[in-house]
Order: sequence, then C-alpha cells, then structure tokens
Amino acid sequence: MPLPIAVADTTVLIALHHLEHLPKLSLFYHQVLIPAAVRAEFLSKDERKNREAEAISQAKQRNTDLILIDEKKGRQIAFRERRQVRGTIRILADLHVQGILNIRNEVTHLRNDIGFRVTDQVVHSALQEAARAFAGAC
Repeated sequence: MPLPIAVADTTVLIALHHLEHLPKLSLFYHQVLIPAAVRAEFLSKDERKNREAEAISQAKQRNTDLILIDEKKGRQIAFRERRQVRGTIRILADLHVQGILNIRNEVTHLRNDIGFRVTDQVVHSALQEAARAFAGAC
C-alpha cells in the first residue's frame, strides 16, 4: 500500500522541527504539502497566526489523504470535511510504537521548551491508537 500524501499546518511543523523529527515524516507520508501561508508562518519570527484554514483548503483542492494539524478548531473543521487528521502527539506516538523515540521525553521537551499544551490523557489515547494501527499493519 502506498504511503499517503498529507498537508501540514504550522504547529505540527514547529513542534517536530523543535524536536528534530521533521525528517521522520517521510516514514509515514509519501509527500507532505505545506501551503504558502503556512510556510511563511513557519519561517517567520513574528507572532503566530492561525493558518489551519489554508491547510484544510489545500487538502480539499489537492484531494489529499489527511491533514497534519493540532488546533482543536481546525481539527473539528477537518473532521466535518471528512478528512483524516493526525497531530503532533499521534505522530510522536507512531514513532514511539516503532521504537524510534520515547514519547514521554519528547512531550516533556515540548511542554518545557515551547509551551506545548497537551494532557496526559491525549498522550495515552494517541499511544493506544498508534499501537492498534501498528498491530493492524503487521
């Protein structure tokens, strides 16, 4: 089965870049599309704006398989549009399940270094989903 194509939003890029895991997206996705507005925001040192609309719009235009997005509002819109969604924590959980990293350490770094907000319950749920997906793929 070929790897899917995804569209990325800024927060996922920022978090994975901070942890130096951005290149690992190639383990799960054939291609990751980055809308121009998201790219500009990612490269900017200015205040972050919510660019999830651009990611969702490009996913629709390009008919991609899924969206990489963390913001609750954007995720809700993507679900309504019947798009698959993966966030930073689920990507880290997938890497954890494959033995590439320790998700607890990575989440601690995100929380302490860039103020990433996530509950332990979300981390636990993502680990369960990733384990089920990994078991189903084997």
